[in-house]
Amino acid sequence: MTTRRGIVLFSGGIDSTLATLILANEQTDLVGLSINYPGRPRGEVEAAKTLSRQLPLSKLIEVSIDIGTLVSAGGYVTNEMEGWIPYRNLLFWSLAAHKAKVLNLDFVAAGHHSTDGVTYDDATIHFFEMLQSILKYSGSTQQNSIQVELPLLWTSEERIDEYAIANKLVLRNSWSCWRDRSSPCMTCFACKERLAYIESISRLTLGRRK
Repeated sequence: MTTRRGIVLFSGGIDSTLATLILANEQTDLVGLSINYPGRPRGEVEAAKTLSRQLPLSKLIEVSIDIGTLVSAGGYVTNEMEGWIPYRNLLFWSLAAHKAKVLNLDFVAAGHHSTDGVTYDDATIHFFEMLQSILKYSGSTQQNSIQVELPLLWTSEERIDEYAIANKLVLRNSWSCWRDRSSPCMTCFACKERLAYIESISRLTLGRRK
């Protein structure tokens, strides 16, 4: 089997970590892409670096972009929209596709979960289908289109949990908090969601030992 090569958008969170683990099991050579922007928590940046050394990534590329002040910077948003960046996925996936093309890679992947599209309209299946059609327009008719890959969407929840259980210690080094503090706030929507998932994996682990 020919090894496929691609970029995974790597934030340092649980979903991008699980996506990397799934792809690494599918005969792939992976490059991580960590995108820095104003307001990105320093803990998330460091988590991406730490995890990149623990995961099967050939290297981690960091790119910085200036998107101005975050919509939620005023502190008035406390639900799942606190981490909202307008056109985030169009921005990030375009950067990733550019890097993939420059490095002559085959695909771009990210850890979008099935529930992401409920809150964010740029994380729906329809969005990614349109994105796939757009990525064939790279400015050159001599090159193949970069493929869009969404491993958490085409892997069963049971199988994803198996990856999480096998790598639960690695997942503890992940970062999901939207707030730029020395440690996770444990009160924002992302922190609560991460904690709930880690606790569920712990329960599944204990259940298998009985």
